Amino acid sequence: MATKDWTAKTSDVPEGARRQWRADRALRPPMRSPGRPEPSRAVQRQFWRLIATGITSAEAALKVGVSVPVGARWFRHAGGMP
Repeated sequence: MATKDWTAKTSDVPEGARRQWRADRALRPPMRSPGRPEPSRAVQRQFWRLIATGITSAEAALKVGVSVPVGARWFRHAGGMP
């Protein structure tokens, strides 16, 4: 009587894929990278104080210590046009 080797059927599939299949069956969402944490609210408030004085979002971003794209995103998400 021959026995079936069930592991042979999935041995060519990477372990990560099999783990994801199990997560899919358990109805769990895939894990995502949280990314870099946002700067503090105090930094954002300082950014908006500088914007209120009339300087550009790029200059304000650099003065509070965040990158120019972050400053532009804050400005854009608040409804402004960089």
